[in-house]
Amino acid sequence: MTDKLELIQRLDTAHHEVLAAVQDFTQAQFNSPGPMGDWTAKDMFGHLAFWNWEAVRGIEQISRGERPENWLLEAFDEINGREAATRRNLSLPAVMDDFRRSQKALAATLLRLPDSELDKTTPEKTKSGKSIIGLSLEQVAW
Repeated sequence: MTDKLELIQRLDTAHHEVLAAVQDFTQAQFNSPGPMGDWTAKDMFGHLAFWNWEAVRGIEQISRGERPENWLLEAFDEINGREAATRRNLSLPAVMDDFRRSQKALAATLLRLPDSELDKTTPEKTKSGKSIIGLSLEQVAW
């Protein structure tokens, strides 16, 4: 069984590490493509925020016995492209605020989640066989 406080600590550590990595970035650096092809650092923070919010939604759906469609489909490239385009015109402060709020919401969702729900997957499971929480941690920690 997964330890809830350990998960929250891992998310918090990943959150602080990614912020520390860009703490000295200029506006121009945030808006310039980097090692992820055409994606900028700002795009990456928008990407992380989106998947944090999706993790919150997915965890809540699984807790209610519903199917978390985005996680089950695993059409991640299509979803990522759509969401990157949706967020591309947001300001840097708006993206960073969304990232911070999404991290707090995910930690709060995990904290409220009963321990018995931590390793729960849907009956269909994701194609990779991982829990929604496990997939979320991969998104944040990469």
